[in-house]
Amino acid sequence: MKEILFAIVIGSAAHFAVCGQEAGEISTDRPDYTEATDTILPGLMQLESGFLLSRHALASAPQHQVGAPYALFRLGLTRFAELRLDADGFTSESRLMNGEWEQHGGSSDLELGAKVRLLDERVHLPAFAFVAGVSFPTGSGYFSSGRVDPFLELAWSKSLPRGFSVGSNVNFRWGGSETEHGYSLSVGHALGHGFASYGEIYRISPIDGDERAHWIANGGITRLLGKNAQLDLEAGHTINARTPHWFLGAGFAIRMHAPGMVASMLNRFH
Repeated sequence: MKEILFAIVIGSAAHFAVCGQEAGEISTDRPDYTEATDTILPGLMQLESGFLLSRHALASAPQHQVGAPYALFRLGLTRFAELRLDADGFTSESRLMNGEWEQHGGSSDLELGAKVRLLDERVHLPAFAFVAGVSFPTGSGYFSSGRVDPFLELAWSKSLPRGFSVGSNVNFRWGGSETEHGYSLSVGHALGHGFASYGEIYRISPIDGDERAHWIANGGITRLLGKNAQLDLEAGHTINARTPHWFLGAGFAIRMHAPGMVASMLNRFH
């Protein structure tokens, strides 16, 4: 299944095209932790990808990681639903064990899911959406969970005056001995000339081999390239943690028309 995702990544770049006016400016689910409530229109598809550098002073053993490509492929199914394929690509990890550095490398598990927009934003009401899916144990042994893990993400967002916006997620993942939880709050601001910024805070628990939970502050900047492409930078750090964790990432997103036969079939739902 990983081969399918990478084939989509390569094929997508080759089929890039200018999308119609109705789609408006590209809306992405990267680089922040908080998922947007927007969905891809039928007949369109979107590739979001990047890399991440991180360092974590885990209680069990300090570790350094480099991961790429973090790839999310989105295909519009209807005006309110999209199909999603997601993988963290290849990860190289160095971990300090008994005074010596151990090296590990391998691919991640693959996630298959869908995002459904439940309610569009109104004057006094935020937009609501959810992402649901399953993670399959397709990755290398060291980086794979070794099981099928269902997940659910609940999202809302609201535009604010003066170019600001706010959004939040509540996330769940099952399959292990404990249910994983994530909570986030994100504030964005349009800076003009295609630039935008965001800042967010989120909590994740439990953390394998570490503290019970981490609070993390994350911020970044994005740059539109026309209406159908975006570049981004992000950086984050734990808040008041006994085992500090920081990360730095960069990436891009491209929106394009789906191949003719696929677009023709999906446009019936337009």
